[in-house]
Amino acid sequence: INCEDKQSVKNWAKEFGDIRLKNSGVSQETQHPDGSWSNVIDLVLADGSFITIANDITNFKKYESESQKFYKAIDEIPYVIDLWDENDKLVIANKFSRNMWAELGVNLEKGRDFKEFLEDSTRVIPNVDVVAELNNRKVMKDQRVVEAYIPPPIDKWSLIIDKRLSDGGILSIHTDITELKKTEK
Repeated sequence: INCEDKQSVKNWAKEFGDIRLKNSGVSQETQHPDGSWSNVIDLVLADGSFITIANDITNFKKYESESQKFYKAIDEIPYVIDLWDENDKLVIANKFSRNMWAELGVNLEKGRDFKEFLEDSTRVIPNVDVVAELNNRKVMKDQRVVEAYIPPPIDKWSLIIDKRLSDGGILSIHTDITELKKTEK
């Protein structure tokens, strides 16, 4: 706009003001030409004036990007990788895990309770003692390593390593040991 032209300034101010009113209370993230990021929110006060709050979120966006790369990498690993929070709710299950359980007809979705998951899995793995597994999980201080047979259509043996994390959650990794089990016979 031409700052010397008062009408241009007024028109710009009205247009910008109307946009701010329309978007009041809505947070907007913007990436700038130099690669930095900001988060801006406009709030309308009782007298009709605005307050604008802007934050530099460049470090957050960088961390977010790195986290997405990490999650994508975890999804490509051909082992079961499940992360459960301190309340035994599923935080993340990699693609391999989700696909394996789906093939067995067991739903593994974010937020799923471990007890419900375990009870559901007994339909396809009937020798699971739900009460014992839940007790083992409660008393586990460091880690627990067990072998488990996953029936057809999977038809594989898994070495399951459950690791208690510092925040109280559990990281569970299942490694295929089918070939190793065949050599034991």
